[in-house]
Amino acid sequence: MIQIYFLLELNLVKWIKIGGLPTIAVYDLDIQQRECDLVAATFGRGFYVLDNYAPLRDVNTTILDKKAHLFPVKDALLYVPSAPLGLTGTGSQGADLWAAENPAFGATFSLYIKETEKSLKEKRQETEKKLESEKKDVFYPTFEELRKEENEEKAQLIWIIKDKSNKEIKRLITTPSKGISRINWNLRTETTSAIKISKSAPGRYESADDGFLISEGEYTVEVIQLKNGIGEKLIEPTKFNVKSLFPSMTTPKMNEDLTSFRKEVSELKRSLAGSEKLMSETNEKLELINYALTNYPNAPIKLIEQTKAIKHNLEQCSILLYGDNLIAHLEFETPTSIMNRFGTVEYQLFETTTSVTATQRKNIEITKEEYAVFRSKLNEQIIALEQIEKQLQDIQLPYLKGADQNWKEE
Repeated sequence: MIQIYFLLELNLVKWIKIGGLPTIAVYDLDIQQRECDLVAATFGRGFYVLDNYAPLRDVNTTILDKKAHLFPVKDALLYVPSAPLGLTGTGSQGADLWAAENPAFGATFSLYIKETEKSLKEKRQETEKKLESEKKDVFYPTFEELRKEENEEKAQLIWIIKDKSNKEIKRLITTPSKGISRINWNLRTETTSAIKISKSAPGRYESADDGFLISEGEYTVEVIQLKNGIGEKLIEPTKFNVKSLFPSMTTPKMNEDLTSFRKEVSELKRSLAGSEKLMSETNEKLELINYALTNYPNAPIKLIEQTKAIKHNLEQCSILLYGDNLIAHLEFETPTSIMNRFGTVEYQLFETTTSVTATQRKNIEITKEEYAVFRSKLNEQIIALEQIEKQLQDIQLPYLKGADQNWKEE
């Protein structure tokens, strides 16, 4: 039977155990020198791989005495991960086709934290156990103490990644843990979709809601620990490099143009996604107002004609944005919608490192023109609905969504 240990320092007879390997007979150990991987082959014909164990070579007592330490970051290779089966992983092949996961794509950060701060509840429970062991009285915590425990926020690590111009492009959030831990960044910027607290996990048929790939170059990462609204910098900005796997296929000018175009498309997506959300909220508010005009006493029925007109115009906005589903459902050709045109370009850019095409630029130009027409029409409906809300202020209606601070100021 075997366990794997590493020697802390040559002049210290101190071996530290590496976790993750079960207690099983290991018949062979080998080092993949190019990637600095440690490979173990077991008696049961299994393989275990420790990816890039280089940080273990740097561990010493000086580092272990520090509050936190970020090990040197290995150069990250930039490429588009292949999907030979057409989908992620083994696709739809089922359990008959087994495959082990590859090392995570992107940049991997290895962070050492000496100690993690205990919560108020953990501290209280430790104190209570100590009092019990000493045969002393243990008193029930006060309501104020319990409220503080309930409202205490868990510590978070905020990883801030910046490009060579010192512009922030991505944040990663993790939970601090004692010892050495790793986090991976998939070399993508932050999405400009409408903000959601809960994001759906990527599945077999769809990717995560991420931004576009970055270009090769020099980047920095720093780490801030956030606890109860107070931020503490654990790691100063540390440089690392992102290199193309196929450098001969790109040029600096090509990368510069691609980065600029990605930013342009991302900003357009921010506008489109925000307008989508705004139109949805306007429709919801309109539905509530129309219901109130129909059902509540003293509500002026004459305003229903105006709400119907707004509803019709919002439907026209929806057709501009998404296309005419009625005609499409009947198998007739429909003009390309704003979102279809934009979505095609976004899909093409999501997994590419090549130069921008003239067709992509033209499609984005058309999308901007059509979006301006759509947004102007949407703004008109929002203003019209606000006018109806003002007319309803003197009527004793229950709260309507969107009334905010204007509701019942008296």
